[in-house]
Amino acid sequence: MDSQEALFNAGMVLYEKSQYLEAIVYFKPAADAGHLIAAEKLANCYNNTGSTELAVPYWMICREANNHRANTNYALYLAEIPDSLDLALQLWRAAADAGVPEAAFNLGIWLDDLGQHEEAKRWLKKSGELGYRNGFYVLAGIYYHAHEWDAMKEALKPLIELADPRAQRMLDAYEEIISRDQGVNRSRKYTSNYKDEDSPNSGISFF
Repeated sequence: MDSQEALFNAGMVLYEKSQYLEAIVYFKPAADAGHLIAAEKLANCYNNTGSTELAVPYWMICREANNHRANTNYALYLAEIPDSLDLALQLWRAAADAGVPEAAFNLGIWLDDLGQHEEAKRWLKKSGELGYRNGFYVLAGIYYHAHEWDAMKEALKPLIELADPRAQRMLDAYEEIISRDQGVNRSRKYTSNYKDEDSPNSGISFF
């Protein structure tokens, strides 16, 4: 297996089984020989096995090739480095504009944390529209905490259509608030700090 493609294919078999250390053996020579997708997967393998610094040179190769999927992950690394957040946001914007839903989601999360709430909402909505349903969920959570009920319900509509159980839990919590505010007695104590256990990849915990 001396060709780039053969090495890449062998690496992918292991990669899809989450055998990242083993996949590195195949991805690295392919990436070093110029296989751009192998470079992306190699960076992911290094990142997933705790060797993130080794991923950086391959993320940089991917950046030069305008690989927006790889740039989305690279930006996560950059966002935690002092003075690199602006570049991370730039990479996420470009990737989101190119249709990468996770980039739109990450951009929305960070912008909301930076206090740019309205723009954050737009990107979270876009991530949902691109197929990353956590975007709708987090957007609804923002409206939930602001007690903007109509906007919350609108954000939850796609999740309701998908029968996502988180939508019903948020609506149940909303009904509890309304009932409490109307002075209706409840047999159980209301809490607005319930924990969602269905979405470990939501990126941020609102509840």
